[in-house]
Amino acid sequence: MKTLRLKTCLTFNKSLVIGFSCILTGCSITPDKLTMEEIASIIRQDRVAMYENQAPIEGSLTLGDVLARAIHYNLEYRAEMLNNSISHKQYELAKYDMLPSLAADAGYVSRSNVSASRSVSIFTNNETLEPSTSQDRDHIISKLKFSWNILDFGVSYFQAKQEADRALIAINSRKKVLNSIMQQAMSAYWNAYLAQELKPKVDSTLIDARKAVRNIDTGLAAKAYPSPVDALKLKKQLVESINALESINDVLGKSTAALKSLINARSVAHLELKGFNIESKLPAIFDNRERLELLALEQSLDVQNQMYNARIEYNETKKAFARMLPGIELSFNNHYDSNSFIYNNHWGEAGLQVSFNLLKLASSKDTLETAELREALVKQKRLALNMAVITRMNLAMNQYESSVRKMKQVETLKDIDEQINSMTNNTENQTKSLVEKVQVQVAALQSTMGFNSVQTSVREAESAVFSSLGLSPVPENYLGLNLDELSVAIETNIHQWYSADSALNTPQQVVLLDQAARYQVDNMHQ
Repeated sequence: MKTLRLKTCLTFNKSLVIGFSCILTGCSITPDKLTMEEIASIIRQDRVAMYENQAPIEGSLTLGDVLARAIHYNLEYRAEMLNNSISHKQYELAKYDMLPSLAADAGYVSRSNVSASRSVSIFTNNETLEPSTSQDRDHIISKLKFSWNILDFGVSYFQAKQEADRALIAINSRKKVLNSIMQQAMSAYWNAYLAQELKPKVDSTLIDARKAVRNIDTGLAAKAYPSPVDALKLKKQLVESINALESINDVLGKSTAALKSLINARSVAHLELKGFNIESKLPAIFDNRERLELLALEQSLDVQNQMYNARIEYNETKKAFARMLPGIELSFNNHYDSNSFIYNNHWGEAGLQVSFNLLKLASSKDTLETAELREALVKQKRLALNMAVITRMNLAMNQYESSVRKMKQVETLKDIDEQINSMTNNTENQTKSLVEKVQVQVAALQSTMGFNSVQTSVREAESAVFSSLGLSPVPENYLGLNLDELSVAIETNIHQWYSADSALNTPQQVVLLDQAARYQVDNMHQ
């Protein structure tokens, strides 16, 4: 008997060792480095995916066209849209955690020998019965279990509310990314458009400069100059002018490249931009800083996100409190066992179980205090963020006012250089006159570049001011509009920003401004 048991045990242990060896062999994984062919294949697929389903660029693009393409085709915004969808799905999944559990189990059991047992007397320690069994060597079992834990339901309820707030934060994050892309695209448009207008003049001046250098080289070779040193000095001045012009060309090229990146256009694509006329002056309503500060706070997506974070922390406190309560689980099981020794092969089973972790009580005070501190921290962060939002809005306004003043000064210098350039063009076309002409043209172009830079700064400051007040040129229904419809809607919204006080005349903003006005009146009477 003992020998048989020993052999059975050895056979089982041998099978166990062989089984574990197979598992360990299967789990031994070596790094699988990508081959150059695989990398090249993935890159080719990505290149196709980057530009697929995009409308071709036909004709010149307006500001509205540029912004519409940035919305539809910008890769960063596409990624943010997917991230937003994931957050929404997580919220949807969290709601399922509140449902009861319904689990179905089924299996087949087979033993290598009979499941037998023997009995001994607790008084005499003698065997009372022969070894017997009450279980088939092979049988099928199944179970359908329905259970509902009330404590888990409560925790899942608060978790679902947190996921709902996180989904709202994700929506705001998507809006922030969209606003950022709009600001970048507007800035890139102005830079590229002004570069497009300036480039023909730069190229023409480069032609004149190189022609003057060739003339000097020809004169030096023919020994036509009484003073070769003076001629070389003129040549040096021309080369320096050429370097300055090529630097201007480099800046102009970067402007176009930045715009192509934002609208996801191919690097070889030809872009021709159309001008967009708007007033370089904000409406009079923007003179009331206190009114704008309150509106900036109420419209700030960052402040809204902190409010959602406060609700998340509040529900975290509720979850911590719920976990301290006793757990009550209701269950109903439906069993089946094909074992021929069982009298009832089918049976139902209902239960009520209460569990209470007594050690949780020891940490309850610290847990609740920690949760309260986290809530206080979120509130304090929101207060600090309020100041940051106000500061950002005021800085944007200051930057706008400063840029407007600077633009007027730079415009005066630009006009002077253009007048000098015009007068120089009327002189005789001698070599020295050509050199002077090039130098004057370079100075005029540099002044124009400076003016364009300041002009772009004004546009960027205007955009930052509007953005800080929650104003976006993008309509709410933009996802349902095609490129042309979206372009028209965007340009209409931008024009409305500059028309009298209509920039802030959307229904929601009128309510907010009325609240701001009442707030100021109440403070005056206190």
